[in-house]
Amino acid sequence: MNTQTRISVRGTTVFLMLILSSVLFVSPSFASTPADSDISYWVKSALRNDERVDASTIDVAVKNGIVTLSGEVTSLAEKAYAVRDARKVRGVANVVDELQIVPVNEYADDDICHMVRRRILNSSLIHSDNIKVDCTRGKVTLSGEVASWSERDAANLL
Repeated sequence: MNTQTRISVRGTTVFLMLILSSVLFVSPSFASTPADSDISYWVKSALRNDERVDASTIDVAVKNGIVTLSGEVTSLAEKAYAVRDARKVRGVANVVDELQIVPVNEYADDDICHMVRRRILNSSLIHSDNIKVDCTRGKVTLSGEVASWSERDAANLL
């Protein structure tokens, strides 16, 4: 090979390597950012598929990957699950929680305490018999000791 051919082959090789490296190292956020309409659809689907959430009472708005949840839920746990479901969706940059808790108080305080105690006893995540349950006008207060923060969080989500 002559000198010009070698330079031409080297130049072409360097050029192809630069092109290939720029394609390979493009930030994934530029390469695969989903449209807001897709994110909205996926968040609504995630909410509908979570039996702990009543998706029919939650509105979803998306702008630049930021999801805003608004509407009404019946408990703090339902609110937490809705926000968690939205955060798990691909392309979500942040979740703005504007959900309002409007409890449905169809039960007497004693019935509510009984249901919460039963959920604590049946939970595989909570291993404590030292949790006291009080209920006044539909508001549940838990007190006692648990072995870990994860048990505390699990009890609060009941």
